[in-house]
Amino acid sequence: MTMNPMALIRLTPEHDVVDSRKLWGALVNPTGTEELTYWDKNAVRLLVGAGLHNLYRDRDANMRSVLSLLSQPEDGLQQELRRMASATHDATSPEDVLTAKGWVDQAGGPTRTHPLVAQTARDLLDHTGLERGSIVATAVGYLQAHLN
Repeated sequence: MTMNPMALIRLTPEHDVVDSRKLWGALVNPTGTEELTYWDKNAVRLLVGAGLHNLYRDRDANMRSVLSLLSQPEDGLQQELRRMASATHDATSPEDVLTAKGWVDQAGGPTRTHPLVAQTARDLLDHTGLERGSIVATAVGYLQAHLN
């Protein structure tokens, strides 16, 4: 049985982003001593967003599922990024204040889409194709190195 590091991410508003940044930051910069390049910083942001997106869709998501999401051809990746920006990550009813995540969108209204996932997807879509491809390639490279 293989250990799934993504299973350590607590899916609560207080912990999910912090836990994800720790996990993906350690993958990109294991010693924590390196100065991250522009590409590395954006790869970490992408891995955090894609990882949370996958986890909120499937609690058993793992690094291979993130690799699969990011390894699509450019057209498929752009479609997936658009889905990420509006996906339902909080399956509870917004009226159920006891279980709803309490997320708000850019306009300050309640949303069932994880705000960081949505922002990550929008930011990546705003990059040019070449720049987006380089960020994705950097993230995929770290995933492949870890998984092999």
